[in-house]
Amino acid sequence: MAPPPTSTISPIIITLVLKILMLVLLLASLVVLATDTATLSLSFYTTFVESKIHFDDVYTYRYVLASIIMGLVYSVLQTALSLYHIANGKRLILGDGAFLVDFYGDK
Repeated sequence: MAPPPTSTISPIIITLVLKILMLVLLLASLVVLATDTATLSLSFYTTFVESKIHFDDVYTYRYVLASIIMGLVYSVLQTALSLYHIANGKRLILGDGAFLVDFYGDK
């Protein structure tokens, strides 16, 4: 029986790629949210009213925008820490601090 194949890609590299993917997807969602508009059409008997709605007009979307910005900040921080780990071979935050940052940042 042949031995199992060994992985040549480091888990650190995989983590970095996933963090960059998260950053790109957050940026894409920010662009979609900020540029999205809807047209509301109402007609009353003989009057026809048309109104454009932007994401600022809906309070819930403001919270979504705030969570996207917090996710972007967290993603940039995590990407920088991963790049430091790859470049120097050691973590910037020693001990359990890095795990606590990851745990609370993901919350």
